[in-house]
Amino acid sequence: MYPEINYTIYKTKRKNLLLKLKNDGSFAIYCPKGYSKIKALDFLYFNYDKMKILADKKNKKKFLTLFTNLSAPSLMYLGKNYPVSFGTSENLTFDGIYFYAPQNISFEKLHLLYKNFLRAEAKRILPQLVKTIAEKNDFSYGKIYVKNIYSRFGSCSSKKNLNFSLSLPAFDYDFIKFIVCHELVHTVYLNHGKQFHDLLNLICPYSRSIELNFKNKYSELVRCICP
Repeated sequence: MYPEINYTIYKTKRKNLLLKLKNDGSFAIYCPKGYSKIKALDFLYFNYDKMKILADKKNKKKFLTLFTNLSAPSLMYLGKNYPVSFGTSENLTFDGIYFYAPQNISFEKLHLLYKNFLRAEAKRILPQLVKTIAEKNDFSYGKIYVKNIYSRFGSCSSKKNLNFSLSLPAFDYDFIKFIVCHELVHTVYLNHGKQFHDLLNLICPYSRSIELNFKNKYSELVRCICP
């Protein structure tokens, strides 16, 4: 008997079945159009043990990226790692020196609490930072959204709505400021042409250096925080 499996079936133009492990730990079954659900699930169950091993390895790598050390976990906030102390706390709290988490919590639950902490911090930090930079540089913008985004750190719509990954408070403040500046400049230029970069460098000096120093460093972490 297999445990309940989280999966999605995609009907494609493929001639053969394909099984993939998604970033959130669930399974994607790609099958030809007209292929029955029962046969697709039979394929999943037949390969489940092998895929479970792959999923366990992927989770271990993710948790090592998130917590640095699985025997003595730490969490990143504003670019610095802080140790996690386990005790009587019912939630994840932070006092500037330690994160406090419930005793005997699983890594999966700690990850979820960390995401909730970062989401709350993003909603606290980002609107004020956007407002400050926008007013200083005469930008106008629409609504601000904090989302579970792992494919990018932020985006700007044609309506000037700003979308930010909830992961941002984990990162260095200079990088957060760079992302906010980057998206605000997109309220003027939606592309990445010369005018865009000239304006970005004007309001955020050394923007290219900041991007090079931090973007690759944080790219793997954002995928682990926001699967």
